[in-house]
Amino acid sequence: MESIGIFLRKNITLFMMELRQTLIHLMMCLLSLAALRCGVSTNILTTASKDTGDSDIDDSDTDDSDSGAVSEETDSHTQSDEVIDDSESALTDTETCADSGVLPQEVLLIGDSWISVACADLGNNARRADVLDVNEDYVCRAAFGATMDKIVLQYEQYVALNNASVKVVVMNGGAVDTYGTLGTQDSVNNVVNMFQDFLTYLQSEGTVTHVIYALYANVLLPPYADLETPMRDACIASEVPCHFVELQPVWESNPGYTSYDGINPSAEGATAIADAIWKRMTEQCIAQ
Repeated sequence: MESIGIFLRKNITLFMMELRQTLIHLMMCLLSLAALRCGVSTNILTTASKDTGDSDIDDSDTDDSDSGAVSEETDSHTQSDEVIDDSESALTDTETCADSGVLPQEVLLIGDSWISVACADLGNNARRADVLDVNEDYVCRAAFGATMDKIVLQYEQYVALNNASVKVVVMNGGAVDTYGTLGTQDSVNNVVNMFQDFLTYLQSEGTVTHVIYALYANVLLPPYADLETPMRDACIASEVPCHFVELQPVWESNPGYTSYDGINPSAEGATAIADAIWKRMTEQCIAQ
């Protein structure tokens, strides 16, 4: 009986040690997954496990998974850097433009999600071209879900609250209004009328020298076909120079530019929007 008791105690002890190792390993795996989701390097977790002094843990599996994750993370950063490098050569040729004298705070971005997601990338393009200093940026007031009247209000509030003088307006608008009414002709006409009134207001105010309007690509939300012609015509008829940037050609053959929700731009799409706008700004020497 005594020998049986000793045997059982030894086996229970071994079982508890194996269970402890399994639980610790499982915890490390879960932490690794959480770290990848939050963008934290799994090297930190590996270092932490070594610092705890758990020398009895078999790290071979964890190290393999971590190294694969780190390699995948590094590859994604490399691809992102390559995109930036490719665009840099195409988006920094501003030598033919004279200094416009436009200050960063005089360039205002207004609109809905299709502009708000591109604000950072547009500033990055300007910094790469040495149009903006490293600590400078354009003013972005665009917001998700903004209807055309709210977009106009974005401009009015920025000017009033900051006693600001805006020279360049980068904008979009109209999709949220028409989508909410299932694209009725009345909703399209209402958007076009508000856009025309806004352009007239800018002309009477006398400070804005350029308006850039970026029309949505033809995805689920934006009624591309309904807005294309009337918004282009309104832009052409504007007394304030209005530059119509059509995003549909940019989106063609690039399904990855649309987010998983089928409505908003993805991170790649946001960069593409910013690049298209910046291309027009450099071509027309706007705020260079």
